Amino acid sequence: MGTYTDVCSVLKPAKRGSAEIRIDTPSGFERLSGALHGQPLDREKYARLLINGRVMMTDAEFERLTNLEFVCKAHGDILIAGLGIGMILKPALKNGESVTVVEINPDVIALVAPSFDDPKLRIVSGDIDSWLPEAGQRFDAIYFDIWEHFNEETNAHATKLGRRFCKYLKPGGWMGSWTRAAWKATNRR
Repeated sequence: MGTYTDVCSVLKPAKRGSAEIRIDTPSGFERLSGALHGQPLDREKYARLLINGRVMMTDAEFERLTNLEFVCKAHGDILIAGLGIGMILKPALKNGESVTVVEINPDVIALVAPSFDDPKLRIVSGDIDSWLPEAGQRFDAIYFDIWEHFNEETNAHATKLGRRFCKYLKPGGWMGSWTRAAWKATNRR
């Protein structure tokens, strides 16, 4: 899937504060476990973002699958909640006129943002639950990608964010969330 940012070549392994970027090869056990859970790990190397030692995001096949709808629908002025490892930034910058990313963790920004120098990209340090766009700002696509897991609680949070941000969506715009996409992907099997 060349659509996504090749984060293994863009990012360097590093640690800052609570955040760490790891680039490594999955063990045999990790590959088996992924396959048993319908989340195969077929590539040689993967990038992972850890927060306080816990995996927050990877560029594994399941992550790519569950971000595909965003990649296909993102265009124009784009708002993304959650920087992660920047996996979806390449397609967003390619199809967007402007991309605003709101990231709560300054350590993640310090590790990832320098690898994405583009005049169309604006990375804001803030909490999407309290952050507001500038007066009059509207978006063609809004995407919430801030959860490490997906469940009923994260789906409820996505619903709450959707209600809060629908007034910032341009007519005909698209809004989605990783948690709902992940839920749909696992329930299709």
